[in-house]
Amino acid sequence: MVLKEDACYYGTGSDCPATIDLYTRKRRPCLQEDIGPLAQFCDALPNIDFVMSFGIANDSPPGKNFVHQNDARLRHTKKPIIVTAHGENDMRAIIEMAAGATGVIGRIQEKHSLILYSEPLSPFFYTEMGISKCLLCCDYGIPMYDWFDEDYTKGGRIKFEKGCLRVPNGPGASG
Repeated sequence: MVLKEDACYYGTGSDCPATIDLYTRKRRPCLQEDIGPLAQFCDALPNIDFVMSFGIANDSPPGKNFVHQNDARLRHTKKPIIVTAHGENDMRAIIEMAAGATGVIGRIQEKHSLILYSEPLSPFFYTEMGISKCLLCCDYGIPMYDWFDEDYTKGGRIKFEKGCLRVPNGPGASG
């Protein structure tokens, strides 16, 4: 993905706690083993440009589901990955995993193959945990994406500026 003005990309969603089992057709908690095959499926779809986790890896150790979800995606897709993280330690582990998969951190930066979905609390507020992962991404030159509420659909325009996606609405101004 080339992050620039007027570029539009489509991808999957993130963090559903449940899934429909493809074999039993029953609803059940999403597991890490569900995330990899879904990423592989999306890897084959030409109109999907990036991959998020689809589901929460409920079988992961407490507080480590984001790292395990990322591991499953890295093993099954070559498309850019938008990640969430519990904080700085999670984000550091995710960056190190991505650097290991691509060979060097520079390749992540040049291809924008890893993007943080930072998810601030709206309006105008980040938690200390949120700030720590954002600052780490700044240190590594990893773009961040803020999603705050539905106001962007009321005329706001998302732009790429200086390594970050910018949303020119009040609720998007956080810090």
